Amino acid sequence: MRGPGNGKPRECASYANRFVDNRLVSDHWNGKTKEWQLEPPGQLNAGEAGCAIPAGEQRVHVSGNTKG
Repeated sequence: MRGPGNGKPRECASYANRFVDNRLVSDHWNGKTKEWQLEPPGQLNAGEAGCAIPAGEQRVHVSGNTKG
C-alpha cells in the first residue's frame, strides 16, 4: 500500500500484539517504568487514512507484567 501522494510505503499500526508476563526493570522515562507506549498513540488508532483495525481488536493486550 502506498502513502497518500508521496509514493512511499504506507505504515499502518499493528494490532493484536501481546505484552504479557514480563518483569520490567528499565527506567527510561524520567524514573518511571512504563509497560508500553503506542506510536501513534491510542489503542484503536490504526495510523494514516486507509489503515484499519478490525472491529473488536485493539493494538496491545497487556497483562501479568511486574515492575522491579
